[in-house]
Amino acid sequence: MKNNSKNDFEQIISYTIRIELKDGTILHYMISPESKKAFENQLLNDAVSVYDKSFLWFYIPEDRLVLINEKDIIRITFCFEAPMSGKAEYFDNFKVLEKFPQENEMEEEEEENEMEDSGSKLDLPELIIKHRREKEDSEIVKGVTMKTEGFYGNVSYYFDMSENQVSGLDFDYYDDEEEWVLLASKYFQFIDEDGEDNFMPHKNLSLIEIKRSFIMPDEQLDLYLGRKTG
Repeated sequence: MKNNSKNDFEQIISYTIRIELKDGTILHYMISPESKKAFENQLLNDAVSVYDKSFLWFYIPEDRLVLINEKDIIRITFCFEAPMSGKAEYFDNFKVLEKFPQENEMEEEEEENEMEDSGSKLDLPELIIKHRREKEDSEIVKGVTMKTEGFYGNVSYYFDMSENQVSGLDFDYYDDEEEWVLLASKYFQFIDEDGEDNFMPHKNLSLIEIKRSFIMPDEQLDLYLGRKTG
C-alpha cells in the first residue's frame, strides 16, 4: 500500500533540480519523474567520464540535455513542487525568451494544441554554453576596480544548427555494470549559424544545454529513462 501511495504521489507532483555553482549561479530545472530517477541513479552509481574533466547530465523539457562540469558544482538538491500543469515545463535559466522573444506569440497560441503532442513549443537555441571565463578587473572610478564578465559575457547562444555538425560528446552504456559513461574528446566542436567551425576545450566549459538529438539518439534516451522498448 505504501509503495502504491508513493508511486501515485510521484506521478502528480513536479520535480525541480536546484544546482548551485561555484561562481554564485543558482540553476533550476523542472524534470519529469523518470528523468529525476535516471539522474539520481547516475549520481548513486558514480558515472564517470573518460576525459578527466567529467560532466553530469540530465534530460529536461523541450527535449534537451544539460551537461554540467562537476568541478563547478557546489550542491545539487532535488525538490518537489505542487503540480502547475500536467507535465514539467522548461525553466529559462539564461533569459533566452527575454533576449530572443518569440516572433509571433498569437500564432503560437493558435498552434499550441497542434504542437502539444510532438515538437517544441518554444523557439530555443539548439545550443547554450556557459563558459568558465575568468572575470576581468574593470576600473569603475580612479583607484576602484570591480570584477566583471568582460565584453563577451559568460553565456553563448547558437541557433539554426544541424545534428551532423556537432561532435566531441558521445554516450556509452555497460549492461553488466548498469553504468553510463560520457565519452568526451578534448574539444567540443560544432559549426554555428554563420557556418564557422568552433573548437572549445571541454575543461573551459561550465555548462552545455543542447538539443538532445544532437548528441543522444532516441534509442539511448529510452534506455537512459528506463522506458520499455520493442
